[in-house]
Amino acid sequence: MIAAAIEGAAGVLGVPASVLTVGGLLGLAVLLVLTGRLVPRRTLVDKIAEAERWREAYEHAEEARAEQAEQIGELVELARTTHAAIASLPRRRSDDVAT
Repeated sequence: MIAAAIEGAAGVLGVPASVLTVGGLLGLAVLLVLTGRLVPRRTLVDKIAEAERWREAYEHAEEARAEQAEQIGELVELARTTHAAIASLPRRRSDDVAT
């Protein structure tokens, strides 16, 4: 049963089964830790929590951005209305200016 597990692990990891002795397994574990492919559970839990915080921050920012876009749309409409009102006022001719 152990031999089958070693053969299966060798196939998955892509290394020859002869390397997977006790020393080979220890060396492989160290290599996986050093390359970042094997991390402690606490690190994994911390990264998952950090990802959740970033996701919540992103959603909050998106909500704020949507509200900001809505407010900008309202301001642009108000600016157009104001511009139309000012443009409709009669213009003063240059000879009406008091000198």
